Amino acid sequence: MKNLSDLMNEVFTLKDEIISLRRDIHEHPELSFKEFRTTELIVDYLKSHGIEVSRPTPTGAVGLIKGNGEGKTIALRADIDALPIKEETNLPFASKNEGVMHACGHDAHTAMLLVAARVLSENRDSFKGTVKLLFQPAEEKAGGAVQLIEAGALQNPRPDAVMGIHVWPYSEAGSIGYTRGPAMASSDFFNVKIIGKGGHGAYPHNTIDPVNALVHTVSALNSLVGRTVNPLDSIVLSVTTIHAGTAGNIVPEEATFGGTVRALNEDTRTRIEKLFKEIASKIPESFGAKSEIEYKRTTRVVYNSPEFIDFMLEAVKEAGVFKKLEELPPTMGSEDFSFYLEEIKYGGFIRLGVKNEKIGAVYGLHSPKFIIDEDALPYGTALHVAVSYKFLNGE
Repeated sequence: MKNLSDLMNEVFTLKDEIISLRRDIHEHPELSFKEFRTTELIVDYLKSHGIEVSRPTPTGAVGLIKGNGEGKTIALRADIDALPIKEETNLPFASKNEGVMHACGHDAHTAMLLVAARVLSENRDSFKGTVKLLFQPAEEKAGGAVQLIEAGALQNPRPDAVMGIHVWPYSEAGSIGYTRGPAMASSDFFNVKIIGKGGHGAYPHNTIDPVNALVHTVSALNSLVGRTVNPLDSIVLSVTTIHAGTAGNIVPEEATFGGTVRALNEDTRTRIEKLFKEIASKIPESFGAKSEIEYKRTTRVVYNSPEFIDFMLEAVKEAGVFKKLEELPPTMGSEDFSFYLEEIKYGGFIRLGVKNEKIGAVYGLHSPKFIIDEDALPYGTALHVAVSYKFLNGE
């Protein structure tokens, strides 16, 4: 039976294996719900290390590591999908799938959790209870977490805690970034079609101009956040697409615009949706036009349990291998890890720094030039192991 220090040493001796797995996955990226090769790699690796595996969804996998007796259960999650981006890194292991790239670090997430699973499996006599491994498809489409949960991934056994890690190219490589409470924003998307009456551009008085109605509507929406929300309550409303017309002398029948709303408070999120719909319907009406509004909610606010974050920090301290801790402000980016935290309140989403200017690891998430400092990866693996070990051995 080994102690936490022993397990940390084992993690760092497996650094080359973490990197090798990450590069294999990076070289063969797959889009959301199409991660068939990636899932096969995950299943084969887990089985080769004596880990029980199930496939509740076509491209999702759940592993179970049972300790040396009854106890609590902790779930660890890694997302596995890539993005529709043409890679521009010139890495020797760059994507072989044209137009598809791991530009958000999910290859690293998967590799870190796989090797953490190996270490925990090989030391299952050192803890009681169960480690549940969630390898989730389609985070980028914000549907994979819900699919996995609906397929029963959080049952038999139901976790008492849940943790995920995301690489963070804005912090020093190897640093552990944490946020108590709201950590990432909810994510909603809208598309509004304004329907008027088309005609000749020389005779606008004979038309109902949807472009004019659109301009006034968008202008009002751009004032919505600054004039109706407490400035201390973070929210973003961005109109990102506008489409209208075919020629300079034609007033079109229709004009459309779309965009996104992000919030760190669910009540504010609901209030803004209501106000948005009122503005997007009533302003076009005042110009004689009509509107059709599509407003889709996707992810919820990622809310880290403050108690879990404090526990995680204790585990980090006891592990004794982590170079730097960094308390980070919330980000207006979104993550469907929020759905796990809706189900399992005791948990957190942690950010692992991968920035290193010396090697050019300076580009942001979703950039075609995105690369990471792979020296950071053992720290993410170690965090999975340390938190699991301490949680399952706690009273």
